[in-house]
Amino acid sequence: MKILNNPCGAGVPNWLRLMSIPCAAAYLSRTTGFMEARLRAGEIPFHIKDAEQRVIDRLELDAWIAKQPKQIGKLREPVAATAARREAA
Repeated sequence: MKILNNPCGAGVPNWLRLMSIPCAAAYLSRTTGFMEARLRAGEIPFHIKDAEQRVIDRLELDAWIAKQPKQIGKLREPVAATAARREAA
């Protein structure tokens, strides 16, 4: 069964081990531009396949995800909504 809008044509638990940049972006639910920026910054390692195509190892991508700081709670107060509620009260 092919998952719609997935450049890999696979889904959990059948993600490929070596993923193209669009496939890795789909794995993270991000854009290819996000992936390109992380690759250029050296945050996510990549390999060269067939002397021309960059591929990302899914296990290294999982390790990168695990290194990201965990956050809980609100990132910020909804300023406009809070001000409007205070004025209405």
